[in-house]
Amino acid sequence: NSITGKIPFGIPLMVNLERLHFHNNALQGPLPQDIGDLEQLRELYLYNNELTGPVPASIGDLENLLSLALNSNALSGELPNSIGDLESLEVLDLADNALVGGLPRNIGRMSALEELYLTSNQMTGELPKELGNLENLKRLYVGSNLFQGEVPDEIFEIVTLEELGLANNKVDISPAEFPGLGGELPLDAINLP
Repeated sequence: NSITGKIPFGIPLMVNLERLHFHNNALQGPLPQDIGDLEQLRELYLYNNELTGPVPASIGDLENLLSLALNSNALSGELPNSIGDLESLEVLDLADNALVGGLPRNIGRMSALEELYLTSNQMTGELPKELGNLENLKRLYVGSNLFQGEVPDEIFEIVTLEELGLANNKVDISPAEFPGLGGELPLDAINLP
């Protein structure tokens, strides 16, 4: 597609809208401040556009939202604390933007979250231990940011976690998190087909 321009301001008036898919276009400008008025929205796919500005605080009003994909834009600023109000959300993809600041601690309230992608932003601070509250989390990617400090033990206690991406940060991982892991890699692990 090649839809250009800004997201129409009339979209929040479409109160029965359940799916909004404007991905892979050339949309520019900020997300509407009243995007949270789309109370029936279940899927918001605006990835791979040229959107700028912060994620509006009203995003937390989308109580029925299951999937939020705003990756591959130029979104900036800090994540609003209201992001933690998305307790039904299963997929949150904010990778490849210019987001800054820390990850809000109330992200641990997103009990249905299965996939969290924050790779390639400029986020800082320590990873909150509240990530350990995400009992359904399968994929956590926070690489290529400016996170620092000790990775909380609570992350390593998420039994559903299948994929963890921490590369290109300044985080520390204690060997205690990986009991029995140490020494050299076996040759058969190096020579994988």
